[in-house]
Amino acid sequence: MSKISTLSSGSGSARTLDRLKRIATPPARHQGIFQRDLPSNGAGVNYVRHHQWKLDDIGKSWDVVEKSIRKLPFYRSREARFYRHYPMLRSCRKIFYPSLLGIVETPFTSHIYSQYIEGSKPVRAKMVNVAAAGIAELEAVSSRYIEHASATSALDFWIMDFFRWPYMRHTRMNYQCFLGNLDRLPLPSEQVRHYRQRLGKFKSWLKTRAAEARNSVRCICHLDYAAKNMLMAKNGLYLIDWSEVKIGRIGFDGGDYLSKLFIHTDLESFHALRKLFEQEYALAVDDDDLLPIAHRNRQYLFAILALWRCLQRQVIDVFIDKEQSSTLLDKLDYLLAEPEREWRADRDSQAEASHFVAGNVVTSGA
Repeated sequence: MSKISTLSSGSGSARTLDRLKRIATPPARHQGIFQRDLPSNGAGVNYVRHHQWKLDDIGKSWDVVEKSIRKLPFYRSREARFYRHYPMLRSCRKIFYPSLLGIVETPFTSHIYSQYIEGSKPVRAKMVNVAAAGIAELEAVSSRYIEHASATSALDFWIMDFFRWPYMRHTRMNYQCFLGNLDRLPLPSEQVRHYRQRLGKFKSWLKTRAAEARNSVRCICHLDYAAKNMLMAKNGLYLIDWSEVKIGRIGFDGGDYLSKLFIHTDLESFHALRKLFEQEYALAVDDDDLLPIAHRNRQYLFAILALWRCLQRQVIDVFIDKEQSSTLLDKLDYLLAEPEREWRADRDSQAEASHFVAGNVVTSGA
């Protein structure tokens, strides 16, 4: 766990305990020890806090994480809506999720209480196989749940849907807003203009992929596989912090995971990690018919999120300061080649299918 500030026990812990009594049964004999703030930078989050109560006589403690989220008056926050359906994750075994104690709603805040997990931040590049299998499992479990949802749940899922206009207007989904940052690169104006033109044409491919993805299989997507949101505990990998949760589409979480790897990894290493992810994901998926759909959706979200990261002013400045502008341009070239990679993959898939059919025809004739 990263370094955090320790706060004295007192009214904060007492108020939290009063709220917890509405949704859980605290141990019979306990006393407050301390509370401390955990790192959090999610939009609309007031704080994330670890509370600990000492259990008398047995030398153990009761540890709870409280997350306070701002919301519109008397309107349930998106994350709180998700936690109403959190029990669907109980069957997951590839990646684990902290137990939910419950939610306490006030007019202006949602207070979410969950199990505290003691663990360390993993290195994303070393967790590719686990992440791929866990994402495939999350997609399978949540897509089945959504398919059989009640009318009330369906309303929650509509409000949480990835393709609703409030999220689609977010800057991370609109890399064009940052094309002006290309001028910061030490390049001839002709080359900058060339990249602007290529990125402009790239928009049509993304638009086509988005339209296809919208009509594909829905599932719960975490959409924030930052290292701070994963904890390696004794029994395995835990995924925490659902601030960005959406009703996305199969493949989206893989795209988010890969986009975060992309900006911090050299291209040769990234290519190998991406290939490993796709192999492990394919092994974990039960329905092979979903693989090409998930692959295309993963390409779409990976490309748009990775572009958004590469075009950030602070990212460009870091590459310039390190005299690695050519490395950043290599990454842009890699991203702009996504449509070509997709075409080659489709061609190879069709050739493989034709070979399979031809083989069956020969066998039948024999």
